[in-house]
Amino acid sequence: MHKTKLIKILKSFSKSEIRRFSCFVKSFYRTGESKIIKLLREVVNYFPEFEDKNFTKQSLFNKLYPKKPYNDATIRKLISYLRNLAEEFLIHQNLKRNDIVRNLYLLKELSLRRADSLFEQTAALVEKQTKKYAKNTAFYYNRFRLLNIINSHYGLRKRSIAVSNYQKEADSFFHYFFIEALNIYIYLANEKGISNREFDMILFNEVMSHLNNNPYTEITSIPVYYNCLMLILTEEEKYFQILKEIKKTLDNKINYDELRIMYIVLQNFCVSRVKKGIIKFKWEAFELQKESISGGFHLSGERIHTFTFLNIVSEAASVGESLWGESFIQKYRHLLEAEHEFDIVNLSYAKCEFSRKEYEKALTRLGKINMENSQFKLSVKTLMLMIYYELNSYDSAISLLDTYKHFIARDKFLPKADRQNRLKFAKYFKEILNLKTGMNKDINLVKMNVLSTDNFVEKEWFLGKIDELKLKGRF
Repeated sequence: MHKTKLIKILKSFSKSEIRRFSCFVKSFYRTGESKIIKLLREVVNYFPEFEDKNFTKQSLFNKLYPKKPYNDATIRKLISYLRNLAEEFLIHQNLKRNDIVRNLYLLKELSLRRADSLFEQTAALVEKQTKKYAKNTAFYYNRFRLLNIINSHYGLRKRSIAVSNYQKEADSFFHYFFIEALNIYIYLANEKGISNREFDMILFNEVMSHLNNNPYTEITSIPVYYNCLMLILTEEEKYFQILKEIKKTLDNKINYDELRIMYIVLQNFCVSRVKKGIIKFKWEAFELQKESISGGFHLSGERIHTFTFLNIVSEAASVGESLWGESFIQKYRHLLEAEHEFDIVNLSYAKCEFSRKEYEKALTRLGKINMENSQFKLSVKTLMLMIYYELNSYDSAISLLDTYKHFIARDKFLPKADRQNRLKFAKYFKEILNLKTGMNKDINLVKMNVLSTDNFVEKEWFLGKIDELKLKGRF
């Protein structure tokens, strides 16, 4: 029963949503004796886990039909009806959250029913509602739809009104198109960098050429997304500085979508700069993270993504703010997906402890992580290798390094960029281990190779260990 589509939907509900859903279902039936209402009442008894061994189709059927033999077709039909109502409820909830979209659907119906006076009143209301929002993708899309409905309505009634609106309708559509095109290009360009895949960026040259000549500075989203895209494509620092200046002018509540994308792009740029050895961007990344958190941009709905959580803690630890990182862990751990919370929290604490040179404590934390199921195996193994190096546990380091390389070779789903990144780490880890154990004496060559190699994890740590060996007079 817990694998049915109905339960998958109900598991996503909060307590208040379950209560509202119950009222929603009851509104469809006149009597409280309806089998659907009774079924819902029984199902809700198992909310929110729905994992009880007695929660079966047979037990539900027996509750609804205590004197009849079990009929699988009957209970499946009732469950299907209830699932349909759950889907209708989700649609209703979505429309309820968006007054403009709801009124646009109402406008179309009023036009079809020739309720002209009500149509005019509702159109004026929607026009007023749209002016409250930022001039972003949703604004121009909704404005285009509004003008399209109005022009269709008046096209055969008062043609002069429609004609006077045609240019506004066209402008709204193209403003929406340019913003959304930039948004899509940003996504594709970013994904190309992550997965090393090529994408067909349709009309890219035409769109960028038009925007170069028509910057639309009065439309907030266009300069934001344009400069985000240029920063991703060119990696020129001037776009980073332009975005930082634009960011100062934006309002968290009005420009939420633009700011969220901007913070992601700015932080990714900082990370790429740090990987190239430009250490000043570590602090830039950390400060951006703190700003992002204060604005709530680190959240995905009511949750926080595991990678986002880990990146925030890692950046704090890398700039010596491990106590801030631990405070973040305590404050936000409950927003992680329950199935990943234990592993992510232990890995995060281990990173903080490692930064304070509490190597034994960090190793104990990592030992608690289920390496069979964890999606962060490589991150855990990377940190364990560094701990073994610090603790002079050479045999453990050599054994784990061999496992590490075999794991990378076997993982077919590991993106190419990540694979190359980790292989570089493995290569240079072996070299500094050989330096420390005296098996290699050419420390200057190793340092030169590390300095000249871009994009691999913990580059700064490697350079620090090489300099540490020099200071100790080992070479």
